[in-house]
Amino acid sequence: MFCPSCGVATEPQQRFCNACGTALSNAPVSPGAMFPPPTTDVPTTAPTPTPNAEAAIAVPAGEIPPVGSPEFDEMFDTRRFQVVEQTTPTQEQLGVAWEAGAADFADTTDAVPRITEEASFVAAAPPPREVPLRATMLLLAIATASIAVTSAFLTNFRYRVSGDVNASVRVGLNGISTNARVGTIIAAVLLIAGAAIGMSGRRFGTGLAGGAGLALAGFMAWLVGDTWSVIDTLKQGFRESSLTYTLSTTLDVGFWMAAAAAVLGGVVFAVALAGAGDDGEPSLHPAVGAFGLIGGLVLVIGPMLPTKGATFADNFTSDRGLGPARFWKGRLFLEFGITHDAVPPITTWLRLLVLVLLLIGIYLGFIAGSKWGVGMVLGAVGIGVWQWVTAMLEAGDLPWVFAGGSPGQEGFTPNVATSVGVAIVVVTLVVAVVMAYRPRRNAAATS
Repeated sequence: MFCPSCGVATEPQQRFCNACGTALSNAPVSPGAMFPPPTTDVPTTAPTPTPNAEAAIAVPAGEIPPVGSPEFDEMFDTRRFQVVEQTTPTQEQLGVAWEAGAADFADTTDAVPRITEEASFVAAAPPPREVPLRATMLLLAIATASIAVTSAFLTNFRYRVSGDVNASVRVGLNGISTNARVGTIIAAVLLIAGAAIGMSGRRFGTGLAGGAGLALAGFMAWLVGDTWSVIDTLKQGFRESSLTYTLSTTLDVGFWMAAAAAVLGGVVFAVALAGAGDDGEPSLHPAVGAFGLIGGLVLVIGPMLPTKGATFADNFTSDRGLGPARFWKGRLFLEFGITHDAVPPITTWLRLLVLVLLLIGIYLGFIAGSKWGVGMVLGAVGIGVWQWVTAMLEAGDLPWVFAGGSPGQEGFTPNVATSVGVAIVVVTLVVAVVMAYRPRRNAAATS
């Protein structure tokens, strides 16, 4: 007996084939029905040897052994048929496997888009060279902010005088300008926040940290210059007096830390320039940028406009004194009755550095017209806006506006030109922020 499906030899009492599982009818099957004799049209040739040399069987051409003989069993070894059937599934078996594992195939198919998305994300990542740059900026921002804030809480300078008059005074940054401490903290927050945002790949943060570093550099340079100018005033005043005195002055730790913060602020700005690049966002409208440039120019010129009989040349001398230098000259007269000639003006010129750096930050930002530029303007004017607000409100004992005010100014209230410049820059900055981020919100709403 043989299986009608696969030809494997079976026993008469078998109901199913051991090889393929086909139901058996127990009817005898003739060998001729399974293996019809060759026709004259198709020549009989020996079967092609299998790749397995040990399993190869040499069969004489045109010769088939009788069914049931040992030669037939050796020629049609059921184990070889089983191996072929197991390793080469039929179309019906593939269909059953497909239905049984449809979920697995679906999961495999779904994995393809995920791999594609991940590959596209990696391709869109910034060049590797930007990562060390951002990390460097973050470390610099933290160091600069820490040094600046520490200097705001330490003694900036001190002096002691004995003889006909006796006094011992310690002065911190708030003794130079009472809005200096909070202004330093504002700069520190903008520095660290900007660098942290920039670390995530957003160029707005890089610009913000750079602008804050630029503003801090000018702010600290102005405070350092006025500190030196106050000491010059003390020395020259006592020297020109008729008093018998012993004067000792000391530039304390706070002074040197403020000077270091000014230098580091400039370094942060330089690193921000290196990380500007193209953020792929549309530029601001030229009219908005032009309006901001005009406001920046008015803001910078305002503190240089003379009032109350002063001249424009007083910006470059210390005859009348500006800001803290003027206050300490008056204090020396009130306390000790001392008057003196002008001190060397070189230290008072550092107030002009504040204005120059303000102009650079505002112009770079509005000309760039990108999110990096918006961040640059915001960081550059942060301290200045705080000083302007406190000067307008006359909050504190010495709330000087940025650069110490204008020549001939009485009191602390800024002149009209300075206030107009600040208003134009702030309004333009708000419009620039809205325009810079409007495309992102529209895209998010569409999706």
